[in-house]
Amino acid sequence: MNTSQPRHIDREAAEQLLDRAAAGSARADDPLAHLLTAAAAPGDDRELSREDLAVAAFTAHLAGSTASSPAPGHARPAASRLARHLTLKVAGVAAALAGMGVALAAATGVFSGTTPPHAGAPHAGAPSAATSQGQPSPRHTGASAPGRSASPGASGSATAGGTPVAPVTQLSGLCTEVAGHVAKLEGTATEASGRTLSATGLEQALASPTVGTVLTGPVFGTLTTAAGAATNVPDYCALVLGLPSLPQPGLVASLPRTTLAALPVSLLVKLPASVLATLPTATLVTLPASALAGLPTSVLTRLPATTLAKLPSSALARLPVPVLAKLPPSVLATLPVSVVEKLPTSVLAQLPISVLEKLPTSVLAKLPISVLEKLPPSVLATLPTSVLQKLPPSVLNELPTSVLNKLPPAIQSELGL
Repeated sequence: MNTSQPRHIDREAAEQLLDRAAAGSARADDPLAHLLTAAAAPGDDRELSREDLAVAAFTAHLAGSTASSPAPGHARPAASRLARHLTLKVAGVAAALAGMGVALAAATGVFSGTTPPHAGAPHAGAPSAATSQGQPSPRHTGASAPGRSASPGASGSATAGGTPVAPVTQLSGLCTEVAGHVAKLEGTATEASGRTLSATGLEQALASPTVGTVLTGPVFGTLTTAAGAATNVPDYCALVLGLPSLPQPGLVASLPRTTLAALPVSLLVKLPASVLATLPTATLVTLPASALAGLPTSVLTRLPATTLAKLPSSALARLPVPVLAKLPPSVLATLPVSVVEKLPTSVLAQLPISVLEKLPTSVLAKLPISVLEKLPPSVLATLPTSVLQKLPPSVLNELPTSVLNKLPPAIQSELGL
């Protein structure tokens, strides 16, 4: 039986430990002093990238400890009071340097690569690691706590399945961590940091079946939630990391629409047209014309005229006449004659003469006289007599005699023929 007794220290001794650790004069063989000294060291970029998550984990742990406090009227042991004092004092250091991930790593087993003993049985007052439906709790998924606003994504506060989508920058950081852990487990890396992997290394890691094992850790709940399912994570990570190819291209269509809509335009343009076609109109209008041109006609018809006007004529030629009729004349003038001639007369009348003179005679004959009289004589000469006789004498005098001789005698007399 273990008969050793825990070492008790008073408040003054605790203060001295903290002060010596901060000054760097603590004993090298004292484990507690060594831990405090390490915690006081500044974090690097990789560590500081997880600051928000670490602070959240520390806060949740502190809240759970407070919830288990003795009821009023019961004296708190001196050791408990001192422990609470130390907790509050260290909280200031942890909040400032939480990016080191000490609190979060200790809670999730990242340091040892195993799940902490208490992971399956949260203490009273602390949020559960998973809901009754097996979904990660807000503490691990990045969802906002009740009464607090969600962190906006790159394109606003989109939600995936009712849960706010985390910022893309945060999710891309989780993606590199996943790849790093996979590479370490498979022996292709010495440390679990995706930032040390090349693009090829990231692709290989994300395509590995080991990804599913790594994603079981609660720290990656936010990433799994954003992707909609663990099976979607490899493709989503390949997108946000800007990798040349997707591990499973066939699954990218399974990604939540709201998650895709939160991606930057530079990443959206890499999606297949079949996937882009499922995005909301508000997202599509932000894409360049080159990306929109490959969309199905049924999708293009949903876009506003201001967006359609930027498309190449080859894409516009596929649109139905009612949609084309809403475009500016300068845009319609770039379309093939075979498309323009189908437009309503009221729309044709607004087009430049250089476009109208290329239209078939059957189409020109339907135009108003005010428009026809602007056409060159060579074009007017092709019109039927029933249309020509409606033109003013000043215009008819420009036509060849062979054409004028076909006009009614009354008009010829008026022209002095």
